[in-house]
Amino acid sequence: MCPVIEANRKTELCRNWQNGTCLYGGKCAFAHGQSELTVQTLTEMEKAGRIPNAARFRSNPCMASTWVATGSCPYQVWRVVD
Repeated sequence: MCPVIEANRKTELCRNWQNGTCLYGGKCAFAHGQSELTVQTLTEMEKAGRIPNAARFRSNPCMASTWVATGSCPYQVWRVVD
């Protein structure tokens, strides 16, 4: 199986499962419920290609024009658990 898919396995909820339409069942790479969610370290996220540089991730305030202008961050797709 693809290493990127394996590294990201069960790190996000399955949208199809949430809608009751997931056809993959136990073979689905996405979590079917909160109990199946796994947490990745920043280093694991970097290796999986989810963030460009673990050492710099969230190391500075987001001053990107998108945050200042809209209040949303384009990098908000990653779930980080403290």
